[in-house]
Amino acid sequence: MFFKVVIYTVLILALLVSMGQLNYATSLYKTADNAVEFIFPRWDWGHPWFYIFADEHGFSTKAPDDLEFRYFTEKYNEALKVMEEECKAGPDSENCITAESAAEDLKDKVQEASEKLEDIMQEKGDEVKLSRKYERPKFEF
Repeated sequence: MFFKVVIYTVLILALLVSMGQLNYATSLYKTADNAVEFIFPRWDWGHPWFYIFADEHGFSTKAPDDLEFRYFTEKYNEALKVMEEECKAGPDSENCITAESAAEDLKDKVQEASEKLEDIMQEKGDEVKLSRKYERPKFEF
């Protein structure tokens, strides 16, 4: 009975982790560069239900103030890539027009999130919590 509970607990935790967004930064030389960020759920991580950040200073469950801006910026960049691919065939194709419309909508949302972040920065002053910049490692051959 005990092993069933342990196995089911591990399976449920693995399922939850797979449904979350995991960002990390690592360095062999500087401990200050090591950090892990987990955001749940993956499909709308701009408005997290659960947030954990761990670095050399400890754990934090308070989401940064610029998370919504990061979310919409990433989605906008992805939409620009899709638009570029779809518009190769021609700017008058239905897929190109749809991609352009989606990119314009996301551009508006990025602007709204930017204005919201500026308002938060004016209200809080030095107490604004900004997130770290996470970039995927680029391997060159």
